[in-house]
Amino acid sequence: MLHSSESPEKTMTFNPDQIYKTMLESGEDWADKKAAYMALEDFTKTHLAAAKSRHPGYGVAATEDAARLDPQFKDHLQALSQARHAFFAAEVHWTATKALVDLRRTEAAHERVMLEKGVISGGA
Repeated sequence: MLHSSESPEKTMTFNPDQIYKTMLESGEDWADKKAAYMALEDFTKTHLAAAKSRHPGYGVAATEDAARLDPQFKDHLQALSQARHAFFAAEVHWTATKALVDLRRTEAAHERVMLEKGVISGGA
């Protein structure tokens, strides 16, 4: 898999099979990280409700405040933040990979035109 430390522009030449593989890996990574983030996000209200139940006997506002300071709820928010960051980073990587593919396509089309016009020779 192409990881964020690997630069797609260094590993992707105009090889359709490699481009497909790189886009597939990048897209799957993005989807996995988005799903992980969304799963955590979906349970935020559940975690908050559980934290509220651990702090009974307060008024509504005080219970809410105590729940938001609850260590388990804070751990959930930390995990949510990390998942959000990973999702956003994967989204940037996916978008950059798509842009690189478009640039490679443009580059190949430009080279074909230059070949047709005789500006460059076939070995360039």
